Amino acid sequence: MRILALDTSSERVLLSLGTVDAAEPEAGLVSSEKSHGPGLLVHLQALFDGRAPDVDAVACGRGPGSFTGVRIALSFAKTFAWARRIPLVTFDVFDLHFTLQPSDGELWVLEDARRGELYVAARRDGAAAFGPAVITLDEVWRHASPGARFLGSGARLHEAALAERFGAASVAAAGLLPDAAALHRAASRAVIAGGPGNAVTAEPLYLRASDAEVNLAAGRIRSSWSRVVPGLPVPDRVVPGLEMPPIRKEEP
Repeated sequence: MRILALDTSSERVLLSLGTVDAAEPEAGLVSSEKSHGPGLLVHLQALFDGRAPDVDAVACGRGPGSFTGVRIALSFAKTFAWARRIPLVTFDVFDLHFTLQPSDGELWVLEDARRGELYVAARRDGAAAFGPAVITLDEVWRHASPGARFLGSGARLHEAALAERFGAASVAAAGLLPDAAALHRAASRAVIAGGPGNAVTAEPLYLRASDAEVNLAAGRIRSSWSRVVPGLPVPDRVVPGLEMPPIRKEEP
């Protein structure tokens, strides 16, 4: 089975093309361009090298990560899979990082979620041990065990603090970044496991509300279409000066 895999949840675009039973992809691409949307189709054309996109399944990262970035890859993947009538599976961004290190012991992926928070997941000897969740660094202290190892952008951000608390060996691989080979491994595992999602039901993995949803619930903005964040009150007023003008309908 030949798989097209993609992930745009971080600052980099990851693409790979290869068969499930191959250890390495036959083609891969990593781009650090900031604007993922306009560049994605160009990168895909380069990946296929002018040939027809002959694939049997699509695998796509569903986050957590950049809200817009996650939607870019997933929107393309759903459309591509639906149009070609092929399976779509999704995987978490944590799965990419877990392919970078041996599965023995306790391994944490910490991704920077901003706002002083981290997207985290942990495995112990390959089995899920914590998360996925969005927590603070102080909460990582409470849950991580001595001898734990840490990966991801959050591990790089807090490398000194983690090394001081858990030892230098805990962050020895903090600088590793997923590449096309890691993407292919995560995608292959998702396909073999029959991972979550298809062209109709696949959804992003959002572990917290977006800034827009928080502002909407707090009454700082108003929208007739945005969903209200579960657990937050529905605003009964709009902040003065931020009222949105009424929509004017053009006469036919």
